[in-house]
Amino acid sequence: MLEFLLKLEMSLWIEETRNNQEFLERILHKDFMEFGKSGKVFYKKDILEDTSTKINAIFPFDNLNVKNISEKTYLITYVASNKVNNKTIKTNRSSIWIGDTDVIQMIFHQGTLVK
Repeated sequence: MLEFLLKLEMSLWIEETRNNQEFLERILHKDFMEFGKSGKVFYKKDILEDTSTKINAIFPFDNLNVKNISEKTYLITYVASNKVNNKTIKTNRSSIWIGDTDVIQMIFHQGTLVK
């Protein structure tokens, strides 16, 4: 299960899957909410409307950790790196996933800029 979750999480950092509306519809919970690194709050509808996101992720991410915090709830944390205007930007990331291998969805995500 943990490997499966990590694959889903990392797929959101690849433009091909991050910009795939059908994929996002399936893995984002109806009550999904994100606190972006900009401080803006995003909901599922906002993510579904923006299917041209440029990511420029630098893999592998640092400090990748998955915790099972209840029977069907998982917390993923890591430090993501991506290129923006020829600079490497790092953000602390956390996601909460709920469900099981049949249906698992992200209900919350937060990105906090590392200075």
